[in-house]
Amino acid sequence: MSRVAILGAGHIGAAVAERLARTGWCRAIVLVDPMHEVAAGKALDIRQSGAIEGSRTSLEWAADGAACASASLIIVADSAAEPCAELQGESALAVVARAGRANADAPILCAGNTHRWLIEHALLEVPGRRGRVFGTAPHALASAGRALLAAQLGVSALDVRLPLAGVPPHAIVVAWDAAVVGDRRADDVCSHQTRRKVERALSSTWPLGPCALASAASAAATACLTASHRRFTCLTTVDVGDAVGGVGMASARLDATGVASVDVAPLSMSQTLAVERALRR
Repeated sequence: MSRVAILGAGHIGAAVAERLARTGWCRAIVLVDPMHEVAAGKALDIRQSGAIEGSRTSLEWAADGAACASASLIIVADSAAEPCAELQGESALAVVARAGRANADAPILCAGNTHRWLIEHALLEVPGRRGRVFGTAPHALASAGRALLAAQLGVSALDVRLPLAGVPPHAIVVAWDAAVVGDRRADDVCSHQTRRKVERALSSTWPLGPCALASAASAAATACLTASHRRFTCLTTVDVGDAVGGVGMASARLDATGVASVDVAPLSMSQTLAVERALRR
């Protein structure tokens, strides 16, 4: 059983904690926020709801990142001072860097829409391999894309595979050559008009709401905690064309160390150029 530290006790952080507590895969979850009274109140609420549902996960709170030292996983979320204000900028980087230096083993999962900058800079500050810091907002985006395409075709979203690439919101690229509906290539069942409609609708879904972000983060966190090797659409270090080492969207296999491997979907020439430009922004 594992211990998870969540930096930020805002709406996203509390929702991730609540979802993880339900899974039963965590021995303890600690909400870390300078507004420790708010974090304590949310931890108590989640603990009480867990007792009703039979959860044995311990909910704790702390005012600083020292609680990250013994964590199996560190999740970066949003501030309790201003709910849904994602931790970002130099102040967030300093917190993440301290947590990474204090705990050289735990992967760092960034849950927010705005966390690409934080991931890029944290990778320079945090020791270890480049897959240790990653983001999960694109997994919620990919799920939305599957639902949009499924609705257009009248099928279940579970039957749709829709690989994404690029950097949201600047470039959200659907790798149609690798998309699958059931046991058929998406190109065989989707008209050009349907593809464009899905792409336009997908672009309009960003930024994602706190519930979607929390669901994506908790699912990916569970994959890390259980070393399931499941694949998620993540923000991670990718190599596309001449852009090497930028942070963008790709299918990533997760294990206890974070991103174990990355698979960038095949792209057309125009898509590759669009992704290259976005990675250099």
